[in-house]
Amino acid sequence: MKQRHILLGMIATTSLCACDLISEQIDVLTGKSQQQSDNTAVVATAKNDNNAPVNMGITIYNGDVAYVAAYTQKLTQNAGAMSGVQFDLVDAKNDPANQMAQIDTFINQGKDVLLVNLVDTSEESALAVINKAKAKNIPVVFYHRYPGAKVLQNYDKAYFVGTKASDSGIIQGEMVVKNWLEHPEWDKNGDGVIQYVILKGKPGNADAEGRTQWVAATIQDYPSKGVKAEELEVTVANWQRAEAKPIVSEWLNGPLADKIEVIISNNDNMALGALDALEEAGKSLPVFGVDAAVEVQEAIKADKIVGSVGQDVNEQSQAALNLAVNLARGNDPATNAKATIVRQEMFLNYIGVDKSNVDTWGK
Repeated sequence: MKQRHILLGMIATTSLCACDLISEQIDVLTGKSQQQSDNTAVVATAKNDNNAPVNMGITIYNGDVAYVAAYTQKLTQNAGAMSGVQFDLVDAKNDPANQMAQIDTFINQGKDVLLVNLVDTSEESALAVINKAKAKNIPVVFYHRYPGAKVLQNYDKAYFVGTKASDSGIIQGEMVVKNWLEHPEWDKNGDGVIQYVILKGKPGNADAEGRTQWVAATIQDYPSKGVKAEELEVTVANWQRAEAKPIVSEWLNGPLADKIEVIISNNDNMALGALDALEEAGKSLPVFGVDAAVEVQEAIKADKIVGSVGQDVNEQSQAALNLAVNLARGNDPATNAKATIVRQEMFLNYIGVDKSNVDTWGK
């Protein structure tokens, strides 16, 4: 039998059937944990049950990613504070098959609504999730990782809550140019051209493609400000810190070593991998990321990373939960919405985070 625990500011971790539960990283973030048997699921209930009860199934794509861990911390805290809400939360560990098994388990358990942080954002995979939920008339809210508008149209109870990849690319590009103009010493060869490299997330992923395209387009669009740019290389590191480090090490020890002036990353994990490589080589270059994760905030304060593009995990998690609970209870999806819902999509805002505002970001 599955044990149930009251969530009073604590996050319990365990496993659900054959599925791994949320990473131990979440316990580190919260500073709290509970010992549970291997067959116990994470279940949270609010203290007051004044509304129709909602039993929610949540699957995250990889709790080892800093941003996902921070998001999940807020998700569990906010869900625990909602009246009548209980949930099981599991970690797919970046394994699409594992996530599909988790979703099957949730459906078989009769969950009222699913919150899905997709491992595989391909149309085929997202549609498979929708078809499973639709067959049982269970609403599904995708969050953080975009499944695409075309997929959502297949089910009137499928929604997305997150941010636009193009926005993060534009803001990141603007940050690069702004800081470039403020730091003429970055122009190593004195040619007035930003020579940059990009660490790209997973190919085909909407966020990776959008961020890469729009940061480059934004930087290239600034000749009128006296800034020109040259893209030296774009290399895939699959969002991973461990993959980014050797890539940057190779750049620093290869033909690009004396040419690179700025390192741009699609996310903070890869930006931290770049920082690891730079510190190992005893070198310093301006690095920019996306997510404004806690570790990157500290690196910005220490002048090790120039900036990142922040997503407010508290706002986003609450938006996703509100929408999920509304759908489960048959309410208007827009009730208490954090942003306008258009064609089953709710997009929230990014903000650039650098030394000028890092102390107040997310407060």
